[in-house]
Amino acid sequence: MIRGLYISSYGMKKGMQKVDVISNNIANIDTRGFKKDKPVFSSFPEMELYRFESSKKDYTMPPSYIGTLPLGVSLVNIYLDPSKGMLEETKDPFNFSLVDEEPGFINFFTVNTPEGLRYTRNGTFTLNSEGYLVTTEGYNVIGENGPVKLDKGDFIVTEKGEIFQGGERKDALRVVSFRPEEVEKEGEGLYTSASQSRPGNAKVLQGFIEKSNVNPVYEMVELISAFRAYEASQRAVKAMDDTLGLAVNEIAKV
Repeated sequence: MIRGLYISSYGMKKGMQKVDVISNNIANIDTRGFKKDKPVFSSFPEMELYRFESSKKDYTMPPSYIGTLPLGVSLVNIYLDPSKGMLEETKDPFNFSLVDEEPGFINFFTVNTPEGLRYTRNGTFTLNSEGYLVTTEGYNVIGENGPVKLDKGDFIVTEKGEIFQGGERKDALRVVSFRPEEVEKEGEGLYTSASQSRPGNAKVLQGFIEKSNVNPVYEMVELISAFRAYEASQRAVKAMDDTLGLAVNEIAKV
């Protein structure tokens, strides 16, 4: 019965982890370029149980086989869902979106932060007072020649990310790609990676922004399911606790 308490309480813990992931997805429904997370669970391998006869003095005898004991589930990984979000046309020349063209890879814009190079899908950019292309947080957008700097006036960005202004090629946006499991979220729509980046393989669309790929209806259904699983484990813990209480308080009286 004590084992049952451990298994059920562990199930409650993993249920709360799933709720946390889903809640974060729902909170970022309106975050541009946000990619939702999917928790991946796996069952623990079953343990074989043996009984050692404590009354026997000869411990060289093989123990008696009892059976197997499942240990519940384990959170194996939180998987980044690379599926594309819907594109919204803004006609703002400082808005950009990426359309991935290679299955199994996700592309990013490269930006420079105080902590070093980071990657983002949020292509909502602007010009700062010095003429540099920056994110809404003020981080420089990186191109082939370093931070992208533009003159005042209209400019065009091609699907290859090349920036033309006044008929002259000024620079090209540095787009890189990773496998979803190679990147890690860092906050503010930024990603980091310990892996070597690859040249991007995506179309750059000017005047469009990518919405979050979170489906609110699906996430709400998953959230309700996670809460019900948590409550089931909670009821199991209470039932076993009540049974233990009876064993201690009632059976001991006999």
